[in-house]
Amino acid sequence: GIDILLTKTPGSLASAMFRSKYITDPVKQTWCKLRKSSLYASHGGRKEAFYRGKKRLVYQYDAKSMYPSIIEQMEILPLRKDWDLTADLDTWLNAKGGIGTIYFKYPKKCNKAGFIPLLPVLCDDRLMFPLEGRSECTSFEARQAIQQGCHVYLMKGFYYNSGVTWLAEFQNDMINKRESANGGAMATIYKLLSVAVVGKLMQRVEDYNINDLFAFAKENNLPVNVLKRVINLPLRKELKTGTLFYPEWFSLILGMARANIAKASIKVNALQIATDAAITEEYHGAEFDIDGIRYILEA
Repeated sequence: GIDILLTKTPGSLASAMFRSKYITDPVKQTWCKLRKSSLYASHGGRKEAFYRGKKRLVYQYDAKSMYPSIIEQMEILPLRKDWDLTADLDTWLNAKGGIGTIYFKYPKKCNKAGFIPLLPVLCDDRLMFPLEGRSECTSFEARQAIQQGCHVYLMKGFYYNSGVTWLAEFQNDMINKRESANGGAMATIYKLLSVAVVGKLMQRVEDYNINDLFAFAKENNLPVNVLKRVINLPLRKELKTGTLFYPEWFSLILGMARANIAKASIKVNALQIATDAAITEEYHGAEFDIDGIRYILEA
């Protein structure tokens, strides 16, 4: 029931499929403080180099279906009614999931060979992972940092213990369809759809104000559909959100992904990591698991 002529990219198709086939109730986000906190915590993936130079032989381990696997593990994702606010660290950490603002400090004894800090700090539009500071992060990352010996003080924490399974159902369907396709173009399409829906949760685009566009078209006797393809019109642009904008879910998924790749990088003594892959000079077999995420050696 979806017109592919109106959904010309994997992202737009994934969004249309998810909204029409899986969302069963209205999604309303009216808690401004939660939205603000989730936007601050929406850092994206982690990419970092721990070594500079040349190596004769390296191994690359890629996480198999990182985002779908994480969503499957999470099972539920919260709607507005499922969230609550706390300043109690134990309540926040022991919940199903959470987003919050923390102050943290790693003791000096943690800073040794093989140690990688976990907590993201945005500084001058760059994502850093220092030994001390204020972090907008998820409870998944904070819990793992505490296990490393980090001291954490919760300033403000949003948490949930209930939610919906819509996104997990979508991902399971895409995985099943991909496996049934037995390779080829359709398998690639289903893989793209499963990843693209996550990106749509944080999509923001700049576009012309529609009223200005129509006025300009009328003034210059030009069709609007042609003007939309012109890149540099003398008109102001507005920042608009995508059709599936929901940064609360995006920040939770990406936070768990950052925590997982950091744990993988410690295991393999990584030279470099990038969202869902780790490069190392150590051989760790054909594959290994980190908290349910399978990493596979690339040829």
